[in-house]
Amino acid sequence: KKSVNDMIIKDDPSSSSAAAGGSGNGGPAGRTGLGNNNATTARTSSTGNTSLSPARGGIKPVHIRTRSLISDNARRLSELDNDDGDLLDGGSARKNARQSSDTENTEKRGTRLMEQRQRSNDSDPEIAHLRGPAEADCPPIRPEPPEHERWAISTPDVDLSGSWKIIADDRFRREYAAYLANLGFGYVLRNVALSVIGSTTEYTHQADDGRSLLVRGKNPRGVWERTLIASGFPDFDTHSSLRESVHYEHRKVMVRTADSERVEAEAWWENNGTVHRSWLRGGTKYGGGDFECYRYLEDGGNVLVCRSIFHPNDKRKPRAQVTWRYLRDGA
Repeated sequence: KKSVNDMIIKDDPSSSSAAAGGSGNGGPAGRTGLGNNNATTARTSSTGNTSLSPARGGIKPVHIRTRSLISDNARRLSELDNDDGDLLDGGSARKNARQSSDTENTEKRGTRLMEQRQRSNDSDPEIAHLRGPAEADCPPIRPEPPEHERWAISTPDVDLSGSWKIIADDRFRREYAAYLANLGFGYVLRNVALSVIGSTTEYTHQADDGRSLLVRGKNPRGVWERTLIASGFPDFDTHSSLRESVHYEHRKVMVRTADSERVEAEAWWENNGTVHRSWLRGGTKYGGGDFECYRYLEDGGNVLVCRSIFHPNDKRKPRAQVTWRYLRDGA
């Protein structure tokens, strides 16, 4: 014979579907009036299978896949424990490596996207006109040169070219007399030279960005012409940390002095290309020695200054020096 519970569970066609709704949704307990003690309640597993279990004193509960679920959960807990152990045993290093690899891959993808976008923009005529001139049309960006003491060229706004006349004031005459005395001139010759010095003129022509400087002086004694060739940066490195004759050599040319001696000349620009400096080496006059000269402009370019120094080979003798100042014709 069938029990009442068997009849409710097995014979009622609506019992299995209604049980899925639970007691709160009009399940069998509410429809039969058997109460919670004898009622059969329906439970739905996480897999969607319904199992029926009675209350106390009823049919023994039937649990579908209960053991398999417990085994699955236990296995997952074990995996989590293993993962935690990996992190404690150095898994953090592997995690960091994976993160670094992911970051690198992301950067590579971003670079590829940027390149694809740039190629797309280059081929789009509507975007091309918004860009500036092509790179080939832009002047190259040159780095600032290091601190160089000797230049082969002058600064662009300095040009020593012109026709000049000596400024023979009293100060200059006194200085010139001392200069001649240190060179070894006697009293008579010094007075003769002082009497005609006022007629001295000079013509200069600067070329090749300052690499070439023609100087032609004229006085009652005659005409003295020479061409000085400057060398230095950017032809070769003349940084302040380098030494002449050790790390570099200036270009040397042969010229004639005012006394018709053939000597070796070298020149360069200083003070960022504003002062022309030259040396005439190897002279035998005046006991032997070298002439040094500084040329630069004053008074807005209307005055040419030429400071001349004689360095005697005999170090017991004093140096002879004089500053020539020339006024530009028409100034």
